[in-house]
Amino acid sequence: MPNTFGFSTEPSTTVDFTLIAKYDARAGRIFRVDRLATSNGFEATPVDITATFKAVVDFENVETGWIDFPVGSAPSFVMIKISDLKAGKPLPDRPSPKHKNGIRFLLKLAKICGGDRPVREMAGTAKAFVSGVEEVYQEYEREKLKYPGMLPVIVLVGTEVVKSSKGQNTSTNYRPKFKIDGWATRPEDLVHFPVTADAPATAPAIAPSTGSTAVPPPAATATTVSTDDDFG
Repeated sequence: MPNTFGFSTEPSTTVDFTLIAKYDARAGRIFRVDRLATSNGFEATPVDITATFKAVVDFENVETGWIDFPVGSAPSFVMIKISDLKAGKPLPDRPSPKHKNGIRFLLKLAKICGGDRPVREMAGTAKAFVSGVEEVYQEYEREKLKYPGMLPVIVLVGTEVVKSSKGQNTSTNYRPKFKIDGWATRPEDLVHFPVTADAPATAPAIAPSTGSTAVPPPAATATTVSTDDDFG
């Protein structure tokens, strides 16, 4: 078919945006959400990686602020880097009542759980998720000077039940218990890119269908300095 406009108009068979990894606070499980090309477009396929989760996490560039996850479309982010927050810059104004406080960061999954696209975006607004990340981030802050130029390798060692109530309604969530299992040099393909309200992440937030029973992951081994073999 002639290339009338100077570019191909054939349907794309590749994924050219950052895919996501998602922590489901309702079930205490981690999924990578793959995107497969079908005759009807891209289809989201959640893959449970709870028991094998291991990742180099770009804690240097954590973003904090406001996130909205509208059903069926890309999320809206209004964020600043946590380094700017520490320097005294205030959080952006809340753009709408639907936006909630949340965090966002990039990571690279280990070979055992990463599939064909191991670099992922992880973001969330659930307090159980955010507080779990906060705990391991504080561990990173305490230890990072011992490992200059390196990033933490994070594993999931368990979950903690968190119950909350509002009126007669009670909800149960699972707070992740992450641990730094080692340190690694930054992978070449783990490159931070910011998101804003005008340029939202292109990977849509699609909540995978899960059961209500949390599946605890296996216990982690002792912390060691990571080699590059796990992340290739």
